[in-house]
Amino acid sequence: MHRLKVAQGRASGRRAYEPLDLFSGDATRMKMALQALLDEPHNNFAIPVQAKDLLIELLAAILLQSDVLERLLALQRLDRFDIAGIYPAAEAYQHRTAADSMPGSMTALPQFLTTAGTRC
Repeated sequence: MHRLKVAQGRASGRRAYEPLDLFSGDATRMKMALQALLDEPHNNFAIPVQAKDLLIELLAAILLQSDVLERLLALQRLDRFDIAGIYPAAEAYQHRTAADSMPGSMTALPQFLTTAGTRC
């Protein structure tokens, strides 16, 4: 999503948050990722300043003891397009149906995405 915002000029190319740090399983790296999420307003993850340090410690401890990040990563791996890839695929579908002078059909979209996924 960040790459899409950068391409659209809605965000800068540099950011401190690194998703790999959050998923690393290393307490220090996870805390750095959580801190970066809190420090960057465009991440939509804001809390009162007084609670930041406590929240980071608490979230890191919870994430280290649970399998929620592993499960989330497994689900994300099922997504062939991700948010940055689905938009160009949908645009290509719209252009294709417009070029064929056929109205877009939502029943045809899954088939198009299947064939588009083989080109990604």
